[in-house]
Amino acid sequence: MQDLSWETILKLAIQSIGVVFGDLGTSPLYVYAGIFQDGIKHKDDVLGVLSLILYTLMIIPLIKYVFIVLQENDNGEGSVTMICIAILNFLFAVQIFGTEKVGYSFSPILIVWFLFICLIGFYNFIRHDPGVIRALNPMYIIEYFRRNKKDAWISLGGVILCTTGAECMFANLGHFTMQSIQISMCSVVFPSITFSYIGQAAYLRNHTSNAADSFYKATPDSLFWPMFVVAVAAAIVASQSLISGSFSIVKQSLGVFTRERYTLLPSIRGRCSYQRSIGFS
Repeated sequence: MQDLSWETILKLAIQSIGVVFGDLGTSPLYVYAGIFQDGIKHKDDVLGVLSLILYTLMIIPLIKYVFIVLQENDNGEGSVTMICIAILNFLFAVQIFGTEKVGYSFSPILIVWFLFICLIGFYNFIRHDPGVIRALNPMYIIEYFRRNKKDAWISLGGVILCTTGAECMFANLGHFTMQSIQISMCSVVFPSITFSYIGQAAYLRNHTSNAADSFYKATPDSLFWPMFVVAVAAAIVASQSLISGSFSIVKQSLGVFTRERYTLLPSIRGRCSYQRSIGFS
């Protein structure tokens, strides 16, 4: 891939927010609910789970995908019901306008989303329990497993939800550059979702009975409806990351098979001519 100017890379970084990070960015909506399905049994379980989430985010989306997997990019290429169908049809239909227009159209929605969850997370962190920062100590993970044993292992199924859509960073490399995805992830996405998880944990330390709906319960009353509207819009846009990735992969696959077809045809024709010349049908 040819070298791009920093101006172009920054433009791509802005567009990538609206195309690549929808699923990863909306995971704070449901992660705690998926982990604490039977409620919070001990206040320090919140710290153990927060520690698991933080280290999972750092190891899988940030270190694995952003700094390792994206390096292997092959010169820039990657690897109710009726309402849902209507939304998906719409998202597929807008692909004809190109990734640039789609990115610029959807990025503002997710930028507002990331701003909201970052500020609300910071607000909850300051108001409820700044002490949750102790979750950076992995000892809380060990204590969490000691207390909950089998249930702690089962809860890992909920923890891994915080990485939902991380693979789209690689799948969408055909539309963006490695540097643009790294910039948007490190400067906007990762700090925002991290603050959201920290803020929810701070809230849950003082409201252990609200684990099933911690995201909205932790949202200040004055921001509930604006947050709800933005969350719905962000959840719709979240489908875009997989859709764009699917288009990219299908396009690359068709290109590979087409090239192989035209490569094989001359050799097949030559073999057939040779067989006819020596008497084989």
